[in-house]
Amino acid sequence: MVSITSNDYLRFLHQVQRARVKGRLSDLEPMCVRLLDEIAIADADQAPLTVTGLMGQAHIASPATLHRKMQLLQAEGLIELVVDPDNKRSKFVVISKKGKRYYALMSTMMTEIAQTA
Repeated sequence: MVSITSNDYLRFLHQVQRARVKGRLSDLEPMCVRLLDEIAIADADQAPLTVTGLMGQAHIASPATLHRKMQLLQAEGLIELVVDPDNKRSKFVVISKKGKRYYALMSTMMTEIAQTA
């Protein structure tokens, strides 16, 4: 098992910052990253959030703020809204292909840091 130190985490953060500067990663504000993480976790668990469920994430922000941030993530192409086949009035919020590439790149950078530790 690889032991990760605080220095390794700081190196990872530095690598993420460089990737954002170079345009390899979207430059998202922290609340958008937090919301994207919630969406990605639910999507990975194969229990995607509905738009209504996402607006209920009061531990992150108010529904109005969450809606604006969701629109930003959608404009960046990191998430998609998919109509619920069982209820046409409901939409699921899922990670897009670009969003999956975002997490794949983050994972690659984390792995590189762990291997050089």
